[in-house]
Amino acid sequence: MHGCYVDTLNPFPVPSKVKVTVTHNEESFIALDSVAHAEPNIGMGISLTEMEPNQKEILLKWLAASGS
Repeated sequence: MHGCYVDTLNPFPVPSKVKVTVTHNEESFIALDSVAHAEPNIGMGISLTEMEPNQKEILLKWLAASGS
């Protein structure tokens, strides 16, 4: 609910702003986020910082369906 990890060889530096889009079953979640930590050649942790209320509803629905 508060963030995610992106596995990538070329992570963005902290505190880069990023736009995250995740699509599942033809529905998309979009949020403006920031890089919380980065590990070169490994990945980066992204902190969810801004999302519209309808986007939060989508994320909550997906998390509930996954059992998280």
